[in-house]
Amino acid sequence: MRTGIIAAVVFVGLLTWLGNSSKPSPQSLSPTTISPPLPESSTNLPTVPVDESAGLSIIAPNSDEIIERIRWTGSCANCNLRGINLEGAELVLFLQPQKEELFQAEQASAIGVNLEKVNFSNAQLSKANLSRAFLHSAVLEEAVLKEAILTQAILRQANLRSANLESALLENARFQDADLRRVNLQQAFVKSANFARANLVGADLTKADLRETDFTRANLTQAVLTQAKLRDANFSQAKLINANLSDTRIDGANFSGADLRGATLPKAGLNNVNFCQATMPNGKKNTTCPKPSS
Repeated sequence: MRTGIIAAVVFVGLLTWLGNSSKPSPQSLSPTTISPPLPESSTNLPTVPVDESAGLSIIAPNSDEIIERIRWTGSCANCNLRGINLEGAELVLFLQPQKEELFQAEQASAIGVNLEKVNFSNAQLSKANLSRAFLHSAVLEEAVLKEAILTQAILRQANLRSANLESALLENARFQDADLRRVNLQQAFVKSANFARANLVGADLTKADLRETDFTRANLTQAVLTQAKLRDANFSQAKLINANLSDTRIDGANFSGADLRGATLPKAGLNNVNFCQATMPNGKKNTTCPKPSS
């Protein structure tokens, strides 16, 4: 009998040992990988890079969220809105007049929104109202701004390469030192704007209204200004190499010190134009300067 008890104990111990050896060791366990659920319609929203080295990205806010943010904060500086659709959006802020000003102001005053260094590349901004917006150093490369309102907007040092501003309103806008290579400004209303030192190489300004606009030291090499209105515009020391100014109205314009080598000038209306010290289309410098007014 003693032998039977000993055999049973040995048998139970053997079963216990076999059961423990079949379980995976703690070192062999691997954590379960759980993929976070994707937001709804995430494939239709632009992504914003967060850390390119880590390969991370987040979903950019949609247009309603952007407009709401602007209305509440008055700013969207440094936002990455690449490819966003804000067509027809009202991106200007309105302040109600003070009580003592109620009799002096019939309407609320518009104040430009802060969009400094915002990324609007490839964005759809047709007919958007960006009046008086602060877009200093903003990126609008290949953005569509057809018929957009940018009256008195600040776009100094902005990137507008290949942007479409056809028929846009740009009166009194500021584009100093901006990159506007190959920009489309056909039929745009650009009266009294400032493009000093801007890069407009290959820009299309066909039929644009550029009266009283400042292009001092701007680069308009190979730019197309056919049938544009250039009355009283300032092209002092600007580069217009191989530019097309045929059929333009340039009476009263200032081309003093400009480089017009290879440019096509209009055949008429040059009597009141200042070409003092300008390099003419034939490569020769014009030494005829207007007499100083007494």
